Amino acid sequence: MRSPLLQRVTTVLYLAWNRKFELVSARGGVCHRYLSWLNKNVCDRNCTVSSKCVTSSTRIRQLGTELIQQSVQNGLEMLTDFEARICWVDMEMTGLDPSKDTIMELSCVITDKHLNEVAKIEQIIIHQPEYVLNAMGDWCKEHHGASGLTEACLKSKISLKEAEDTFLEFLKKHTAFQKAPLAGNSVHADRQFIRQYMPKVYKYLHYRIIDVSTLSELCK
Repeated sequence: MRSPLLQRVTTVLYLAWNRKFELVSARGGVCHRYLSWLNKNVCDRNCTVSSKCVTSSTRIRQLGTELIQQSVQNGLEMLTDFEARICWVDMEMTGLDPSKDTIMELSCVITDKHLNEVAKIEQIIIHQPEYVLNAMGDWCKEHHGASGLTEACLKSKISLKEAEDTFLEFLKKHTAFQKAPLAGNSVHADRQFIRQYMPKVYKYLHYRIIDVSTLSELCK
């Protein structure tokens, strides 16, 4: 019997080829396309991404086959639909170091294993004091300043603790305890900040992640 998590990853790999996953970003409801690179690199389902590799569709199918073979060997039981959900997250931080930087904003979409949307948090903008925002690096100051996020954080009344509680209750309503993997683009970075600043959320999620940037690397 297939390993449920491996089956889930396989599903993402296959479906990512056929459709882009869109997560509603925090500012103005603009859709952030996790798989936007497909538009640049893919002409049709059977095209070759580069002359140095086999076709993308073949590589994805091969990887999917390997995952299924591994899952059969594991012999784990199938999860229920509620247990087989995925937590897609997009976060903005004051920097990349969780030991000194912090979370400014998060958005989240829960999907089933077929990537059908179940529920979403369009945005949670977290209050950060002026001295924290002034300590950001040049890139963050320019990027978050231009997007309006810096000003939004100054005006926000939502504390980091309140944001964690809201996020946790959302997860409890739509996912099973320690069953939903965290997913997104370079989501390992988001996971580090969740571990540092939202420990209750970190403990609730599955320890594995689904990083869609893997697809981009596989097709180079």
